[in-house]
Amino acid sequence: MTNIITLVFLVIISFRYRVPQKVLKKLGIIDLHVLKIYPLYSINNIISLTYDRDNFDIVMVGDSITNAGRWNEIFNNRKVANLGINGDSTDGVLNRLVDIYYLNPKKCFLMIGINDFQGNRSIEYVIQNYKRIIQELKQHNIKIIVQSILHLGHNYYINHIGGKNKTNWKTINKKVEKTNIELEKIAVEYGVEFIDINTKLSVNNVLEEKYGDSSGLHLSQLGYEEWAEIIKPLIE
Repeated sequence: MTNIITLVFLVIISFRYRVPQKVLKKLGIIDLHVLKIYPLYSINNIISLTYDRDNFDIVMVGDSITNAGRWNEIFNNRKVANLGINGDSTDGVLNRLVDIYYLNPKKCFLMIGINDFQGNRSIEYVIQNYKRIIQELKQHNIKIIVQSILHLGHNYYINHIGGKNKTNWKTINKKVEKTNIELEKIAVEYGVEFIDINTKLSVNNVLEEKYGDSSGLHLSQLGYEEWAEIIKPLIE
């Protein structure tokens, strides 16, 4: 039943955005990329990948924090594609770079890594994946804007096996802070841009309560508005 519902949904989306007509006009064949999209993609992502790819100059790539942003509404710009996936990690982004290339964007805004740290991955692991992502994107002549990984708020905690141990926000935030320092160095090394979103959203390396939701992980509407103001000069 789930597969049937998913198939019907994809068909509706395809015809809503005139995918068959566009593909037939341009290529003369049916483009099967839409049928091979990452299974965790949400409506935001599917719309981005089924809409005419020539209409996107910018892609927002990341996890649930990126995915929840209504970027086209925020910037009043239909040329911004949302490729954030709930629960995604640096490994996940590496595995779906082809979707970025498919949209042929001029710019890629990247924010990823908090889920790596929730999974107890090391800073070194995340940094190596960032390097690979940046190298791959540069080979496709895409301008890369690396955004700092956001800090967690006081409300955040995660339960480990059996709920016996808890890793609080302080432990992860230390990794976040050290990683962002390294990301800024990498940006210089590879000749890409780095933007520290935390300068506005955090105080003393902690996400401000007004910019986050009750989870201490995701952002409030005000948080997205502040984030958008920081990167707006690079969107326009």
